[in-house]
Amino acid sequence: MAEYIASDSPTRRRTIIREAQFPSTSVVTQYRGAREGLVKFLADGTRSPRHFAKAIIDLDERAKASSSAWVKADCLNSMEAIEKFQAAYNRLLLRKLDCRIPSGKKWQITDWPTTISVSFDLTLHKPSPTGPDKFGAVQFVFSKGEAKTKKRAEQCANIAGLIYTFCQRNLKGFGTADPALCVAVDVFSGTEYRCPGTFTKKLRHVEDSCHDIAALWHTIPPPNDYDGPKLKRP
Repeated sequence: MAEYIASDSPTRRRTIIREAQFPSTSVVTQYRGAREGLVKFLADGTRSPRHFAKAIIDLDERAKASSSAWVKADCLNSMEAIEKFQAAYNRLLLRKLDCRIPSGKKWQITDWPTTISVSFDLTLHKPSPTGPDKFGAVQFVFSKGEAKTKKRAEQCANIAGLIYTFCQRNLKGFGTADPALCVAVDVFSGTEYRCPGTFTKKLRHVEDSCHDIAALWHTIPPPNDYDGPKLKRP
């Protein structure tokens, strides 16, 4: 959804719907090793660099043990992502915050005809001396070829906004959701994107997009090389 509302290309928007409706079983999660290394580092109160070192060793061993060019490339890109994050860490908001691994991994916003999945890697917490603690969450975004473009920045801001919307509505037990603590980190550029304000105006665009997607959903055919679950068409 974050990419959909950031795109002004009807062709790309239809492709996004197609990829959501017909996910390929051949696609393996990319950057998993890098994501795990970043999460373990930040969730460790000591912020020990051993988490980065172990992740890189594991990725190197995985690359050497595999004959797949795809796996080897993913391992190399994941190692580069860890190095980029390390280089940017001292200027990131994350270094000042209490970071915790959330329980569960499937969260949704169900206000409109299209259900929006919301994912984040860690919840972020900041004590408040005058009231409830403030909190938010962060998602790491890995896209080596698209860093620092205007569209990429908008997409990351939208991700942060959707995270804030979910936190505000569903995680009140943590304290007060703070848009400044709802963040998408573009790992390769070392850039943090926070929720833009209260996200209220952009949320109307999200609602409109949900209605558009619901109307188009059953009009879009699967790709010619679709290898996912057997289709059930009317």
